[in-house]
Amino acid sequence: MSEKILLPIVVRQVYDCFDSIVVSVFEYMNWSYELLFCDEWKFKFDYEKYTRDHKLSDNMEIWRNHRWDYLEDYHGIKFENVEVKQCKDLKERIGQNLLLNKPVLVCLNAYYCSWLKEYYLKILDYHELIIVGITDDGYIIKDYQYAVDGIEISFEEFEKSATTCRFIVKKEVEKKFDCKEKIKGMSMNLLSSNMIRDILRFADALSNEEDLINEIDGNKGPIYATPLLEDIQYIGRTREQVAALLLFLYEENDIVSLREIAEKLKMVGLKWGSIFGMICKVFCIKEERRSSIIKRIVLKIKEIALAEEKIANELLYIVSEDEATPKEELSNKTSVNKEELSIFEQVDLSEYLNTNGVADFVSYDCTSVFTSDARYMYIAEDNIEKLLNVNRIPFRVGHILQDNNDHISCYGERIRINKGKYKRIYFLCCSDLGSQCEKLIVEYTDGTKDDFTFNVSAWLRKPRFNEKIAVMCRVVAKDNEQREAFTYPFSSYIFYQSVDIDATKECCTIELPTCPNIHVFAITLAG
Repeated sequence: MSEKILLPIVVRQVYDCFDSIVVSVFEYMNWSYELLFCDEWKFKFDYEKYTRDHKLSDNMEIWRNHRWDYLEDYHGIKFENVEVKQCKDLKERIGQNLLLNKPVLVCLNAYYCSWLKEYYLKILDYHELIIVGITDDGYIIKDYQYAVDGIEISFEEFEKSATTCRFIVKKEVEKKFDCKEKIKGMSMNLLSSNMIRDILRFADALSNEEDLINEIDGNKGPIYATPLLEDIQYIGRTREQVAALLLFLYEENDIVSLREIAEKLKMVGLKWGSIFGMICKVFCIKEERRSSIIKRIVLKIKEIALAEEKIANELLYIVSEDEATPKEELSNKTSVNKEELSIFEQVDLSEYLNTNGVADFVSYDCTSVFTSDARYMYIAEDNIEKLLNVNRIPFRVGHILQDNNDHISCYGERIRINKGKYKRIYFLCCSDLGSQCEKLIVEYTDGTKDDFTFNVSAWLRKPRFNEKIAVMCRVVAKDNEQREAFTYPFSSYIFYQSVDIDATKECCTIELPTCPNIHVFAITLAG
């Protein structure tokens, strides 16, 4: 017996393990689901209690607030949860669903999942996946990261690790969602709930370096799994989820302004994600550099708070209007300009290189470190040649694979360049621990400066900001117990992007952001 559903896994930074699986099924079935995330835009921090106990995560109230009732009432979707140990005909039920082209969702204990090397027989944690097929020996499953292309696990392994199966039920619905009323209620609730005040107070609390260090150091396990960082990562995801909801409502209700606001809220979510990455990075850099990074984090959170307040007010204004604004196409600017330029100057970065994170071999003894958890970037030597000329843009990359520092982790470096009138600056770059939303500054010989948006996508994801992929790489991780290195079953990337500058002025300096999560491999000037 063998049944297999050709279901692609949705891998987006906006979704965690569980949501990626749920959304993958809904999109495969071509079902709308966006109202599930309707009430996720929240933030609560008890500052008064924090001033007494100096605990950060303990005083944050962050909780998953999925509207399963909306999913059923307005999308007609619900799950029937079945305990694996209590269902005697489970295999038959799964097989019947697969015959009807309906995937089955499963929750497992990662401790017993042999394909999860970082968890297997080490860490007790829950892991969500989808059953897409059944054979004579076991199930064909997919998850959002480790088994994206599908693997087979035996019935024995499944029965040992699985806790809950979720069977999908779909029905017709007649109930109409009141878009304007719901958005109005959401906006008024946000503005009256002291959410913005709480975000600003949370920023002030984070400025206490000792409390932040105690919060992270007091937790066992990897830095990114501490309660505080899990909360911040979830906050970013909820903003992007609500942004996707606003886009859905824009399509359904012809309110063009919702699309514009959705883009703003999506950017807010990305900025929260960059806060997560920067806090992680604080604990793997030299102590003397910590204060400057923490100050930058605090400033960014305060900027985010004001942006969220503005978005909430804009939403309230839109839905208070008598008539919806009709749809119209909005233009999008790309950061990879297609204009042909013929004069290029490759910047010599040798004196600024501060990180060795790339290697052309897989070894436990490799000293390259790209991320806080000792992973590094593997690039085959012949792939380095591809970086010498990316889409007819020449880059200086001879420093890569030289057993030395091979790129810049950004700490506000001021890159001196040959003075000249340039039209554009190209970057080879990527970020780690999430995408990063920053600015860079260009200084001219007349003393004036311009700042430019510098958004950089995460190395483990496809481009999020209209960059282009320069080269595909692999991620190497290390198993300290077995003293061996292994590559993940997915790609990583280095991207290229550009900013257009004032060609009427003579440029002399490029100031990179203070954000060590951003990695710059090469810079080329064009005129």
